[in-house]
Amino acid sequence: MTTTKRTAKVVAPKAKATDALAIGTDETPRAYIVRMAAIGTREAIDAAKANLATRDDGARILTFEDRVTRGYDCGLLAVAETTLLTGTAPADFKAISKALDVDKDGGDFLGRRYSALREAWRLSVSHDDEAMASFTAAYREATGQNPERVREYVQWIDARSDSFRDAKVIANRITTATANAAKAKDEAKAKATATAKLVKAGAVTGCPITATQWAAMDEATLRDVAALATAKATALGVKRRADEAAKAKAAKANEAAAETGPVSAKAKRAPATVK
Repeated sequence: MTTTKRTAKVVAPKAKATDALAIGTDETPRAYIVRMAAIGTREAIDAAKANLATRDDGARILTFEDRVTRGYDCGLLAVAETTLLTGTAPADFKAISKALDVDKDGGDFLGRRYSALREAWRLSVSHDDEAMASFTAAYREATGQNPERVREYVQWIDARSDSFRDAKVIANRITTATANAAKAKDEAKAKATATAKLVKAGAVTGCPITATQWAAMDEATLRDVAALATAKATALGVKRRADEAAKAKAAKANEAAAETGPVSAKAKRAPATVK
């Protein structure tokens, strides 16, 4: 009798698609990003973007806390150095600036120029771990990410009003800054487009100088023409604003007259005082 040996076939569990998008245990962040980019699907790229965003946010808070700590230390040393040089503890940053020969025109202390040194001094006066933790929490609540700019923290702890410490205020400031940056970008783009059209046309609508005459001018002449045009435009702008202000004043006076009647230009005579 022949006995047939049967070997059970072991079937490995099928890997889930999501497992392939996760970073491996021994995989470096760089290798993971390269692998996701090579896969190139929307899911892979989104997973890689989320990974990098998380790393960026982690680096952001580490950088922020490190800069705050080093700025605080620099501020303490600036105070100590000033005290050593003058024999008196500085009462304000002006005293530090003068003693360390650091001003808006030049000079530095531990690699920090005027504004950075002033920031360090403010940290040495107002910073503590509890304040930084409160700021970080408020910033995260307002923006959804960790803080990075030390200056925002300095402004926050340096403020005297409680309203400035509110998360909504931080959010509004950042939203406003973002909107202003986008507006400036759009304006720059529009200006560049307008300039390109002018250069292509070689002439300006409303200007009697022809494209041929523009082309015949040398660089110095063109710069002089630009300076003259700027001066003329500025003068016209001043006149326009003055005219608009005069019209607005007249309109306001007419509105007041319609409500109360005309006002005599002559001052009323005070009644005589009988002695």
